[in-house]
Amino acid sequence: MKILPASLALLLLLACEDTSKTTSPVESSLSADENAPTLAPASLEAEVEFGSDEVGSPFPPAQHDNSFHAFDRIRPHVIHLQRGGSVEYEVYPCHQPAVYAPGTEPEDIDVTLLEPIGVDGCPPDRINDPTGRLALAPPQSLDEKDWTTPPGTFDQPGKYLVICTTFVHFQFAKMYAYVIVD
Repeated sequence: MKILPASLALLLLLACEDTSKTTSPVESSLSADENAPTLAPASLEAEVEFGSDEVGSPFPPAQHDNSFHAFDRIRPHVIHLQRGGSVEYEVYPCHQPAVYAPGTEPEDIDVTLLEPIGVDGCPPDRINDPTGRLALAPPQSLDEKDWTTPPGTFDQPGKYLVICTTFVHFQFAKMYAYVIVD
């Protein structure tokens, strides 16, 4: 069997690929330059599934792939929005979006500021860090609901952090996303 030189080079490149570093979809969705052109033009309105239970597989044990990968539960992970725009969140049970000022990063959130959620069937605690918080959806419940960010939330250009205030979702499952305002 004769292997062509180009095929051999491709096989060597694939064999040497470094797969040791993994990134979340949020990290891989952000370009190195947040001001780089986007694939789709920014709009004034966007829709986001927040806490979607429509991920994973139905296979045993206990829907094994519907696991604790909360970053998979925000779709899309990055929204490009025009100044003055708004985002409508389809909020699934036991989730609560919170929008933070441009420049806020996940490590800036004080996860020691907790309060009880108080809803049987939801995790026990939510994060209540008001520093830099611009908007907060209604509290967690067992009902699915829609929430639209209030006017003025995205009036300045920048990268806004959106987290799930449910402590275990944010702290351990990395449930956060970004809205980039042009």
